[in-house]
Amino acid sequence: MDIILHNKSLQSECDKKNVYNHWAETYEEYVSSIGYKGPHNFTNIFVNMILGNEFLEDNQVIKILDFGCGTGLLGLNIRRLCQSKKINIELIGVDISDNMIQQAENKGVYDEIWNMNLLEMDIEDIKDKIGSFDYIVSCGVFLEGHVGFEIFEKFKEMVEYNIMFTARQSYIIDEYINYVKYVKKDSYNYKETDIEYLDNVECKLIII
Repeated sequence: MDIILHNKSLQSECDKKNVYNHWAETYEEYVSSIGYKGPHNFTNIFVNMILGNEFLEDNQVIKILDFGCGTGLLGLNIRRLCQSKKINIELIGVDISDNMIQQAENKGVYDEIWNMNLLEMDIEDIKDKIGSFDYIVSCGVFLEGHVGFEIFEKFKEMVEYNIMFTARQSYIIDEYINYVKYVKKDSYNYKETDIEYLDNVECKLIII
């Protein structure tokens, strides 16, 4: 069943909310079985980036948006490592699947989780509901059949410092025109590197 849901999730025409609602209870066990390392490796790089930000004040509460938070794997890693480094954070999750959000809420690592589809909202409505952020993070969201790069037009109006996310190499190639238009264009601090994400899947870690 998991492999069927996995394959469905990569199809652009499928109902993502329905797929992930059905997948929520077994999602973590499945992705672990196929070698999903993204959240762990992402978090190590992200927290080091926070520690290297000379503009942050001592004891500042850093507001982070986890876009497409799913079952909370990334949030769990970020919360644990920030606690160990004594970094104060306010962690907000956003997802469209009720059941995935329930799994994330059960972890107790988010300050808030919103069931919202940011693609369908005006930027002012987004800011009114959840505000702006010091950092926006996203892991395992930018791949075939999921979220388009046009969302970065909104992200860039919501963030103080950096946006950090993973994107499958194959998806960047397929959507390269939009990737340049919405991600790379006017991103003067653009950085890109390889990340160990999923067995036999090439993936990039991008910071803008």
